[in-house]
Amino acid sequence: AAAHGVELLCFPEAHLPGYRVGVLAAHALCDEAGLELATKQIATRCRELCLGVIIGTETPNPKGKPFNSAVVIDRNGEIIARHHKSKLTPKDALAYTSGLAPTRFVFEGVSMGLVICFEGFRFPEATRELAKSGAKVVFHPQFNHVLPGMEWKLPVHEALIIARAAENTIYFVSANMSHSRNNCRSLVVAPNGLIQQSSVLGQEMLLVA
Repeated sequence: AAAHGVELLCFPEAHLPGYRVGVLAAHALCDEAGLELATKQIATRCRELCLGVIIGTETPNPKGKPFNSAVVIDRNGEIIARHHKSKLTPKDALAYTSGLAPTRFVFEGVSMGLVICFEGFRFPEATRELAKSGAKVVFHPQFNHVLPGMEWKLPVHEALIIARAAENTIYFVSANMSHSRNNCRSLVVAPNGLIQQSSVLGQEMLLVA
């Protein structure tokens, strides 16, 4: 990514620990020490490469289930934002605690925002709140794979991503994981609703825009 001139790299939802819905056990222990070490190692590489990163992770919650989170690390290796997914699917709710709101942050002087998967698809008000607060780019890490009989959702998901960009006149950057049964491409959508970059379903790719 750094060799291609990328300044801020977005990884999918739950990229570090794995997603607890259908992949990990819902009540598996949160590996706090392992996640902290991995985050520190990523921060070191960010500083070495002068590269910012948004990484899907989870955050321990002393009061109950962990948060499904995304951490923003700047080009100096400093954590500048941590977002907890605030809208959970019924299956999400078995494994995670809900956060409170979408998260806005400033990277290299540009106001940006974060929503995770379901927040960006089904709750347009979350992205609208970020846009109204000044965000010019909203990042959307997701973990989206198709279940048998649910293939019809793919064009719906992608239409919603395009709508989030166009209805708010912002860039909307959605990063899905790579899986043989992907249910949405990774997309970079411009403020006019036109797709600037898109992945190929089931292939691990770097999109640069």
